[in-house]
Amino acid sequence: MLQTTPDSESRICTKCGNTKSLAQFRRRHAGTEIRHAHCNECRNILSRVATAKKRFRDTRGFVSAANRARDVQQVSSLLSAILPRFGGMVGLANEMARWYKESAPGSIIRGRLINLPIHLMILLEPERQA
Repeated sequence: MLQTTPDSESRICTKCGNTKSLAQFRRRHAGTEIRHAHCNECRNILSRVATAKKRFRDTRGFVSAANRARDVQQVSSLLSAILPRFGGMVGLANEMARWYKESAPGSIIRGRLINLPIHLMILLEPERQA
């Protein structure tokens, strides 16, 4: 339940709006009692998103991660992290085509680029049939 006024042992997270104990908020500096505004759970989510954006600065990181994806949720989180970086689906497809043309014939990279759409179709097939 959402409280509007926390007691002295709790704090309201500015991200999720939930009242949580002070132990669930990271300290700003060692040796002080000043706490961050986001709870640890929200901070972890924001950190994962930032890490994903850094990881997928180029197509290579995205292709590797997408080929390792095991479910639709992983694929959708990957796409939401990478699509803005390339200007949408068309930009990503153009970058993958460019990378395919620049790679050597018979290289592992070409195999991964060819395998990626097939892998994604297999993952998305149960959802399309439902």
